[in-house]
Amino acid sequence: MPIGDVISLKDALERLKEIGYKVRHHEARENSREFFVIENGKTSVNLHPDEIEWCELNQNTVEIWGRKGDSLFRVCCSCGGYVDVSL
Repeated sequence: MPIGDVISLKDALERLKEIGYKVRHHEARENSREFFVIENGKTSVNLHPDEIEWCELNQNTVEIWGRKGDSLFRVCCSCGGYVDVSL
């Protein structure tokens, strides 16, 4: 369950750009499935919009929560450039 302010995926991606992350939009050639790549210079994460459950903003941290199969995952990006991916 969200602890911070729930925001849209679009707002989450915009906020990530504001705090220094590179965000790129792609579409897979083989199945035309769109996805976003979030990069901080050391780590990159691919996110498919249809797997996202919710996004939240906690002070200077953006958390993107999603589901892959039966597993819940979290991508946590702080303004210091730290990316944490948890399953």
